[in-house]
Amino acid sequence: MKKLVLTLGVALASYTSGAQIVVKETAKDSVVWYYKLVGLPKLLCFYSSENTIYTIYFQNSKYTQIRDIQYLTIGDLATTKEFFNILLKVADGSEDVTIELDNATWIISKSMGNISIWSRYESFYLSKKNVETILSLLN
Repeated sequence: MKKLVLTLGVALASYTSGAQIVVKETAKDSVVWYYKLVGLPKLLCFYSSENTIYTIYFQNSKYTQIRDIQYLTIGDLATTKEFFNILLKVADGSEDVTIELDNATWIISKSMGNISIWSRYESFYLSKKNVETILSLLN
């Protein structure tokens, strides 16, 4: 029995040692910011050879009984800074803002001291402090 196991082990090792390993370059990502208490919302940056895309992941606040993780692709660094500057203006008392982003209409408003970002099926909140922190990290 030992000889059979040893023979199969050597045969398997020699079979796989001739295989080539191909390394494929893929896009990399890094976490720019996340809310430490629950881990969401989270701003991620995806790097590739062509471009850099920022995406925010969030718990859809329209559902409280289930975990519904959604994301909003914001765009490149300039677009991301513009998006968070709009959030900051709304937090400072500006009127509601409607923007087109990621093939959807998003409404940004001030709600109970927080910034509410919502579309037809999704919504999430950020505090003014969160937005200021994100902007400082992006600069």
